[in-house]
Amino acid sequence: MKNKTMTIGLIVCAVILIAAVGLSVSGIFGLNRYTYENADSYTAGGTDAIPAAGVRNISVDWLDGKVTLARHGAQTIALSEVSKKEISDDLQLRWWVDGDTLRVRYAKSGAKTHSLFGGSPNKELTLTLPEGFAAADVYLHTTSGDLIVPALDADALTLDVTSGTVRATAAAGRITARATSGDISLTSTGTAKEIGVHVTSGNIAVEAVTADTLKAEMTSGSISVTAERIGDFSADATSGDVTLRAAAAERIKVHTTSGRITVSAAEFSDLDASATSGNMQFNLPTEPGFTARVEKTSGNFTYGVPLTMQGSDYACGDGSASVKIHVTSGDIRIDPYQ
Repeated sequence: MKNKTMTIGLIVCAVILIAAVGLSVSGIFGLNRYTYENADSYTAGGTDAIPAAGVRNISVDWLDGKVTLARHGAQTIALSEVSKKEISDDLQLRWWVDGDTLRVRYAKSGAKTHSLFGGSPNKELTLTLPEGFAAADVYLHTTSGDLIVPALDADALTLDVTSGTVRATAAAGRITARATSGDISLTSTGTAKEIGVHVTSGNIAVEAVTADTLKAEMTSGSISVTAERIGDFSADATSGDVTLRAAAAERIKVHTTSGRITVSAAEFSDLDASATSGNMQFNLPTEPGFTARVEKTSGNFTYGVPLTMQGSDYACGDGSASVKIHVTSGDIRIDPYQ
């Protein structure tokens, strides 16, 4: 009886272990089904015949592979996908014109998009828009893959990547770009009310004509921003360098835990820079001038601009702009803007 009980116990434990391992493997290899709402409204497969006139918004949810926007002379929107593997009907893209919104999904709702031994289809999507097409709201997401946007006009643009690179050129009122692991290269060609870029691990490079607010956040990598005019600029980096070059920036706030800070501005009214460990280089206009408060625990402060002491602060010109600099360990240098 004792041996029988032990045997039953071992069988039960084995079943539980197999189930647990199966669930673990399923989670690791992404065997969960791909699901979304209103599945019956979607059409399967690519097309080149979606009338562009009724579309104002675009929403793309892609799982595995690059997403590219393109242009053509027709007045329709085209969708096409390519894969190195043969894909079943269930794994073909789905699309639906929901009122004035074009929704594109990776596959049929309920499909298993990854297999344990076969991997993923790794499909690449090309979304082709008419020349001159302007959208209200565009949302592009891919879990694993790149987002390539050569030119886009929109009221609002959101670019979201879990693992991959973002390269985009757009004229949009609001631009948001996010990547967990990967680089973001963004060019804003118009007047943006708000630009926000966030990367966990990777580099950020932004070129902007005009932005009322520009915010860049990065955990590990580098931030580089070039702009003609920015109202409020803020950059926060845990480990990496931050560089700003602006013809005009009203308010500048930069922080890094470990990394170099470089700021060049022809015009500004308020500058606040802080670092725990890293050197700082500032190229600032001597006219009309600024007042600088410099705090450092370890490091040197040198300058190539005419500064006079006013109490514990340094004044240049009429002292109208405000500069606050704090570093725990690092050198600080101020030179004239050229």
